[in-house]
Amino acid sequence: MKKLNPATIQKIAIFAPNKPFFGAILVQFPFFLLLRKVFPTAQIKIWSPTGTSNLILKNNLADEIELYHKSKSYAKTLRSLRSFAPNLLINLRHQSEITHLLSAASGAKFRIGIISTKWQKSVYQYSIFNDTSCYRALLYLDILEGFLEKQGLYTVPEEKFEAFKNLDIHSVSTSKLKLNEAENQICLLIGGGEGEHKRWGIENFVELAKLILKVESSTNFVFLVGSAEDNDLPFIEKELSSNQFQIIKNAEVREIISILKQCRVTIANDCGPSHAAQMLEGNYISVWGWQNQHPYQRIGEWFLSRENSSTIVAHYKKSIKTISPKRVFSYAKNTLDD
Repeated sequence: MKKLNPATIQKIAIFAPNKPFFGAILVQFPFFLLLRKVFPTAQIKIWSPTGTSNLILKNNLADEIELYHKSKSYAKTLRSLRSFAPNLLINLRHQSEITHLLSAASGAKFRIGIISTKWQKSVYQYSIFNDTSCYRALLYLDILEGFLEKQGLYTVPEEKFEAFKNLDIHSVSTSKLKLNEAENQICLLIGGGEGEHKRWGIENFVELAKLILKVESSTNFVFLVGSAEDNDLPFIEKELSSNQFQIIKNAEVREIISILKQCRVTIANDCGPSHAAQMLEGNYISVWGWQNQHPYQRIGEWFLSRENSSTIVAHYKKSIKTISPKRVFSYAKNTLDD
């Protein structure tokens, strides 16, 4: 493998994954944080098929984005890529044959990528096969860490998400994030951007809250929501007392991190902010159904398995909404007792 001098890496091109959802972008944050750390002066440009990747720019983890699907011409994309003249290209979009071909023709001296077939291996100086049993954030880190370690530029740490955990430091208004006074802070993540099949349902979440209040009366439930959850808010306000909950809407990534750090446990659907909770590695409980998905296949890619995290899956081929609040409560009570 060619040896890389970090000082010569002034332009980095990234082919981003194509999922447009908040969580799919969030799991790329540790990768970009490491890229910034190792190449602090390099210009980082993202080629993405989704405008949601702007979230990475908004958090100063890249410098420019090009939405290449809007050009409707891969020849135009290649001209743009070669004009940028990257020293290093990283392809995270393993399923796209086109991005592998574009990578090969990019002119980049160093090319690394996540691949799906053997022929794609010839495109890159360093590559790894896509692994659907690996949590996405770890997979994206693996391709960069493995390359840097081979180059003798990096020693892979045991703590993978330290930079992500510190994103909120000195960067958010503490007054905006002040939580209600309570002995226990519990975050409930009720969204599900991919569709209703992801949502456990506000009735279940509120019933769970009531069960917890019976044994832990000094609890404040923090609902992190977006605009898609507007219809759920009146039900929360009707069923819970104002001193038992607070609703925080449309929080920024750094604000989400700050809030979750203050919570004793997070209970969630498979949703975008749940990945912040997972990468913070606090107590975490997630619920999954079978409708429109095979949950155990998705869990491999979108659930970070560790000692203080749990998955609760509906009975075979049943909707997520059939999971009873009592079943989730038993997991939550064990966590609170610990």
